[in-house]
Amino acid sequence: MSLENELLGLMDEYRFTPKKSLSQNFLVDEAVIGLLVSEAKLKRGDIALEVGAGTGFITRELQKKCKVIAYECDSALCEVLSARLSEKNLELHCSDFFSSALPEFTKIVSVPPYSHSSDLLFRLFGQKFVSGTLLLQREFLQRMLAEPGFAEYNALSCLATYFFEPKVVCDVKPQSFYPSPNSPSAMVSFKCRKRFGSANNDGKFIAFASEIFRFKHKNSKNALSLAAPFLKSCGLEKEKMVSAAQELGIAEEKLSLVEVEELVELFNSLC
Repeated sequence: MSLENELLGLMDEYRFTPKKSLSQNFLVDEAVIGLLVSEAKLKRGDIALEVGAGTGFITRELQKKCKVIAYECDSALCEVLSARLSEKNLELHCSDFFSSALPEFTKIVSVPPYSHSSDLLFRLFGQKFVSGTLLLQREFLQRMLAEPGFAEYNALSCLATYFFEPKVVCDVKPQSFYPSPNSPSAMVSFKCRKRFGSANNDGKFIAFASEIFRFKHKNSKNALSLAAPFLKSCGLEKEKMVSAAQELGIAEEKLSLVEVEELVELFNSLC
């Protein structure tokens, strides 16, 4: 039986339909699921985190490899998961991942709801784990991987470069999902990076990058000045920030052109 037919059978048996409000597009392509799991290179001692377990098609493949911590906030789908998945190697949370305490895990393997892709990445930044394999909307992935000078370059791009070493695995066609999303997807895998430049405080650096990139079209000096009220709450002073940018030679450079290493150096000089 194909996964799409299995899904249609589950929808009939458990009386549910995909909810657009929850970005529910279920992956029903066995080859893509197989690649997602194999790219994760899971070992018996790993703990795989899955955000948005859906109907468990990916979850049950992960269970064959290692322990799985799976989150699903839809009560109807939780009923399906509880009834059909083996309890072996599974810790199922019928709750919202984004309002739950983050568990200890070694790898994340997931097809998260596309509407929460940014929330997921920002929650992963600075956490202690080994690697990840995700299926994301291709447009979102382009923003995540954007480099300085490109229009898509933003705080997400900066932080993804700082925390991860990502690579695009493949494109995934809309027909691999039920229902098919309106835009194509892509698979990305990444290793957590040994921090280059060694920002002194990951949490502060995330806040720093997130705030100043609100003004990415300004030069660095003006962006820092505009962000000063917020950054002051992080213990960073406007005068020192501007002076440090001048000493590094990036004060007059548009923020969207500044390399991540330079931002790390600027941050470290302030903290």
